[in-house]
Amino acid sequence: RSKRAGAERAAIAEWLAQLIVTVTKYDLPHTLLAFPRFAEDPDYCFAKLGHLDPRNGNGPLTVDDYRRVLADRYRPDYVHEQPLDTSERMQVWLNTPIGLWKRATAALQRKRGTGQPNESNQSQAGRANKSAP
Repeated sequence: RSKRAGAERAAIAEWLAQLIVTVTKYDLPHTLLAFPRFAEDPDYCFAKLGHLDPRNGNGPLTVDDYRRVLADRYRPDYVHEQPLDTSERMQVWLNTPIGLWKRATAALQRKRGTGQPNESNQSQAGRANKSAP
């Protein structure tokens, strides 16, 4: 794996850690679901989500309700567990905190009309400053 993939995993791990800290700090109710198991296994889905009753007290949901809904709605052709292609990886990266920061920085530099100084510009500037009185 590349160093970039490692950095991406580290950024995602940091984001997830911050999310869990926030959920814990504010005592937010939450449920973690395994993908794609929650869509393929009605018993698992019911065990995780059955306590939520959207019928507003008109009767508890049953595992049979979950089986019926998943049989009706689940589209296996929409569920893919395969590596992202280059374009998809770039799209994901651009929407990570690091990617958003780099995009914002680049946009600000373009707006100001400045770019990243390269080594030759820095060395020329350094020589000019040394010769100045």
